[in-house]
Amino acid sequence: MKSISEPVERAIVLCIAIVLVVIVDLIKPSPAPADNIDIQVTILSAEKRPDGAIDVTAEIANNGYATLADNRLFVVPEASEGTYHENKDGKNEGSGTAAADDPPKDTPVRELEGSFGQIPPDTSIKIAFTVPSGIARQEPLYVHFESLKLRYENTEEPRAIRVTVPLSVSD
Repeated sequence: MKSISEPVERAIVLCIAIVLVVIVDLIKPSPAPADNIDIQVTILSAEKRPDGAIDVTAEIANNGYATLADNRLFVVPEASEGTYHENKDGKNEGSGTAAADDPPKDTPVRELEGSFGQIPPDTSIKIAFTVPSGIARQEPLYVHFESLKLRYENTEEPRAIRVTVPLSVSD
């Protein structure tokens, strides 16, 4: 026969279980703001100049929860292949015979709206830059936006984040 205290015992066990779940949920670390990264790069205009250089205007939107800091921008052709090196006698021996080209250099950026150096959360900036004619001839081109640091709360986290978009040019 069931005693009257059995339903009370079940209710107590159920309440304890609910309290434990709530405590574990409060103690469990929530995802860091750096885990929610949402960057959008939009090319607003790209016009070729008579000298072959390209004037570009772009918007960078930080829709994440961390400030993007130590930002860089560069333009590269679709395929930057490495250079193959051979020994003087024509033999290919050992390792290290293939080397990458020099990494792309930062493209100087003119700030039109906002600060390119640090882009706070839920902020967009407008920038302008010029692609030199030597690079502009190597179509198709891509714009690489890179952020090397994330800042949130009292934390600065080194993390390389890259967003790449194609650069379509109007004559």
